[in-house]
Amino acid sequence: MIDFGTWKLVGDDLILKREAWRVVYFDQCNSSAQVLDWIFHYSAHNLTAQEMFDLINALKVILHPCKNYCSSGMNKQASGVELARAYRKSPPKKNIGRRSLVNGRTLGKD
Repeated sequence: MIDFGTWKLVGDDLILKREAWRVVYFDQCNSSAQVLDWIFHYSAHNLTAQEMFDLINALKVILHPCKNYCSSGMNKQASGVELARAYRKSPPKKNIGRRSLVNGRTLGKD
Protein backbone atom coordinates (compact mmCIF):
# COMPACT_ATOMS: atom_id res chain seq x y z
CA MET A 1 0.00 0.00 0.00
CA ILE A 2 1.28 3.47 -0.89
CA ASP A 3 -0.17 6.36 1.11
CA PHE A 4 -1.50 9.55 -0.48
CA GLY A 5 -3.05 11.01 2.65
CA THR A 6 -6.74 10.12 2.54
CA TRP A 7 -6.29 7.87 -0.55
CA LYS A 8 -4.11 4.77 -0.88
CA LEU A 9 -2.70 2.85 -3.85
CA VAL A 10 -3.55 -0.74 -2.93
CA GLY A 11 -3.44 -4.30 -4.16
CA ASP A 12 -2.35 -6.15 -7.22
CA ASP A 13 -5.39 -4.75 -9.02
CA LEU A 14 -3.77 -1.29 -8.77
CA ILE A 15 -6.63 0.73 -7.42
CA LEU A 16 -6.67 4.06 -5.64
CA LYS A 17 -8.93 3.65 -2.64
CA ARG A 18 -10.48 5.92 -0.03
CA GLU A 19 -13.08 3.52 1.34
CA ALA A 20 -14.59 0.34 -0.08
CA TRP A 21 -17.02 2.36 -2.20
CA ARG A 22 -14.63 5.20 -3.13
CA VAL A 23 -12.28 3.61 -5.62
CA VAL A 24 -10.47 4.71 -8.79
CA TYR A 25 -9.71 1.87 -11.19
CA PHE A 26 -6.57 2.54 -13.20
CA ASP A 27 -7.81 0.29 -16.01
CA GLN A 28 -10.36 3.09 -16.52
CA CYS A 29 -7.69 5.83 -16.73
CA ASN A 30 -6.62 5.46 -20.34
CA SER A 31 -7.55 8.91 -21.66
CA SER A 32 -7.76 12.44 -20.33
CA ALA A 33 -11.56 12.17 -20.45
CA GLN A 34 -11.52 9.08 -18.23
CA VAL A 35 -9.20 10.71 -15.69
CA LEU A 36 -11.37 13.84 -15.61
CA ASP A 37 -14.45 11.64 -15.22
CA TRP A 38 -13.04 10.21 -11.96
CA ILE A 39 -12.22 13.68 -10.64
CA PHE A 40 -15.65 15.12 -11.42
CA HIS A 41 -17.44 11.94 -10.32
CA TYR A 42 -15.98 12.25 -6.84
CA SER A 43 -16.32 16.03 -6.71
CA ALA A 44 -20.09 15.44 -6.82
CA HIS A 45 -19.98 13.06 -3.84
CA ASN A 46 -19.35 15.42 -0.91
CA LEU A 47 -15.64 14.79 -0.47
CA THR A 48 -13.84 17.25 1.75
CA ALA A 49 -11.36 19.69 0.21
CA GLN A 50 -8.54 17.57 1.67
CA GLU A 51 -9.95 14.36 0.13
CA MET A 52 -10.22 16.03 -3.29
CA PHE A 53 -6.73 17.47 -2.95
CA ASP A 54 -5.33 14.04 -2.06
CA LEU A 55 -7.18 12.42 -4.97
CA ILE A 56 -5.90 14.92 -7.52
CA ASN A 57 -2.40 14.81 -6.04
CA ALA A 58 -2.34 10.99 -6.26
CA LEU A 59 -3.54 11.06 -9.88
CA LYS A 60 -0.95 13.72 -10.70
CA VAL A 61 1.92 11.80 -9.09
CA ILE A 62 0.99 8.36 -10.45
CA LEU A 63 -0.26 9.24 -13.94
CA HIS A 64 1.72 12.39 -14.82
CA PRO A 65 -1.29 13.71 -16.76
CA CYS A 66 0.43 16.68 -18.40
CA LYS A 67 3.01 14.35 -19.89
CA ASN A 68 0.86 11.31 -20.64
CA TYR A 69 -2.66 12.57 -21.35
CA CYS A 70 -2.78 16.20 -22.47
CA SER A 71 0.59 17.75 -23.26
CA SER A 72 0.37 20.97 -25.30
CA GLY A 73 -3.41 20.79 -25.11
CA MET A 74 -3.50 17.67 -27.26
CA ASN A 75 -5.54 14.71 -26.05
CA LYS A 76 -3.39 11.59 -25.73
CA GLN A 77 -3.97 8.07 -24.52
CA ALA A 78 -1.93 6.13 -21.98
CA SER A 79 -2.37 2.94 -20.00
CA GLY A 80 -3.38 3.87 -16.47
CA VAL A 81 -2.53 0.36 -15.30
CA GLU A 82 0.97 0.50 -16.78
CA LEU A 83 1.61 3.93 -15.24
CA ALA A 84 0.35 2.78 -11.82
CA ARG A 85 2.43 -0.39 -12.11
CA ALA A 86 5.56 1.63 -12.95
CA TYR A 87 4.90 3.98 -10.03
CA ARG A 88 4.38 1.13 -7.58
CA LYS A 89 7.57 -0.53 -8.79
CA SER A 90 9.70 2.54 -8.00
CA PRO A 91 7.87 5.17 -5.95
CA PRO A 92 9.81 8.32 -5.07
CA LYS A 93 11.99 8.10 -1.98
CA LYS A 94 10.23 10.99 -0.24
CA ASN A 95 6.60 10.72 0.82
CA ILE A 96 4.93 13.27 -1.44
CA GLY A 97 1.48 12.02 -0.57
CA ARG A 98 1.55 13.37 2.99
CA ARG A 99 0.70 17.00 2.30
CA SER A 100 -2.17 18.96 3.73
CA LEU A 101 -4.50 21.57 2.40
CA VAL A 102 -5.27 24.35 4.87
CA ASN A 103 -7.23 27.47 3.93
CA GLY A 104 -6.66 26.74 0.25
CA ARG A 105 -2.88 26.42 0.64
CA THR A 106 -0.75 23.31 0.65
CA LEU A 107 1.53 22.57 3.55
CA GLY A 108 4.70 20.58 3.08
CA LYS A 109 7.15 20.40 0.23
CA ASP A 110 7.17 18.42 -3.01
